[in-house]
Amino acid sequence: MEERTVHRHLAGAELWARSAGEPGRGDEPVFVAGWEDGEAFCATVCSTDKGLRFCRRCPTETARRALATGRAARGRCGAGGRLLGFPAPRGSRTTVAVL
Repeated sequence: MEERTVHRHLAGAELWARSAGEPGRGDEPVFVAGWEDGEAFCATVCSTDKGLRFCRRCPTETARRALATGRAARGRCGAGGRLLGFPAPRGSRTTVAVL
């Protein structure tokens, strides 16, 4: 992958964090910041309110695995897009970035 493509993806990474203070949701990842529209499907669907709700749930399982292990995790969005979640900063168990 070309270096500038990698930088574009990293700049568009979503940041997820382990939820805190909510009973029964201590391991549920919650969206914190960012935007990823590398997939044509996401660029189109995430521009609607309903689509955005779908897209914000899409990386949840990948983010949960990366948070639980402190290591990179791969997954697929329900629309078929490839996902990569990794601790940010390295080894973190509280925040992950998802591409």
